[in-house]
Amino acid sequence: MNPITTREQLAEAYQRIFAVVPPSLAAKESTYDAQGMGDAIDALEFTRMAVLEAGPMTPREVQLVQFGMCAATCYDPGAALHASAALAHGATEADLLQVAQIASVVSGALGFNTAFGGLKSATK
Repeated sequence: MNPITTREQLAEAYQRIFAVVPPSLAAKESTYDAQGMGDAIDALEFTRMAVLEAGPMTPREVQLVQFGMCAATCYDPGAALHASAALAHGATEADLLQVAQIASVVSGALGFNTAFGGLKSATK
């Protein structure tokens, strides 16, 4: 894997990993650019993508893990994004339901509800 060194490559990596370039990326870049700190957000994002693409896990597995982590931390927008990305990479609704159940073990009803909401958003 070649290191990401440009925002074009970053957008391509998002498309590969998430099956979408989230609108929040442009907001982060423009906010940091306006403060003269574009290099900082680039470094964070480039590193993030490198971590997500490293290792033996498939994109489907990476998205299921991120879906579960968002659910366990009750982060609704992330749960919906990662549920959609997991589906785009071949996950099934049954996979997402299992993650929702696991989230309930880790963070109770709030984690389950976050996961279930993300699942329903992704399967509309």
